[in-house]
Amino acid sequence: MLKYAQRTRKIVENVASEIKRAEDLPTATERERRDLTHAELLQLARATERFETLTLVLGYCGLRFGEAAALRRRHVGDRELTIRSSATYVTGRGIVETTTTTNRVRHVPVPEPVWEWLRRAANRAQCPRVPKPSRRAPTY
Repeated sequence: MLKYAQRTRKIVENVASEIKRAEDLPTATERERRDLTHAELLQLARATERFETLTLVLGYCGLRFGEAAALRRRHVGDRELTIRSSATYVTGRGIVETTTTTNRVRHVPVPEPVWEWLRRAANRAQCPRVPKPSRRAPTY
């Protein structure tokens, strides 16, 4: 950004050009990831009560929270979720839906046990159309 500002004569000198990345900047240390075991994820899902299905979808499908919040019935396919947008809270505007970070549609497979949870949740919500797996869909 500073290079652009210098080229367009918004600033006289780019003071950041003298920084040598390897020498002058601190190194980022990556913290060790600790993933939940299947048992821990199931225990967490049960503890969330009415958000049990959402917790399983987040845990097993790897969606970001905003992507899960933006999911609609029409985005649930045959053992897969179509991620088109993300939802976030904006002060003064409420919940706002935007395209995903990469601006691309993504198809996320849903493992069989989670698929069954989704079907049951749809039945409880009395949705007009409950997804039914086809024989052609792969089993995960």
